[in-house]
Amino acid sequence: MQTGLQAVELSNLRSLFPPPVRLSPPGPVRRRIRIARSDRLTSPSIDLELPPFPSPNPIRVLRPRLHQ
Repeated sequence: MQTGLQAVELSNLRSLFPPPVRLSPPGPVRRRIRIARSDRLTSPSIDLELPPFPSPNPIRVLRPRLHQ
């Protein structure tokens, strides 16, 4: 029977590949990413607005700002 052999090959192939990666991480991980991204925004010269992660929208520059 060729179909039984094909089923065994398919299960072997499936075990070789890891499960698909989820694009949206669970809540605490996403919160940690958002906190890290907002911390990175404390730049001396410029304010950035980051879209919610992950998003296809580009980062918008709100206003250049000189810190005293």
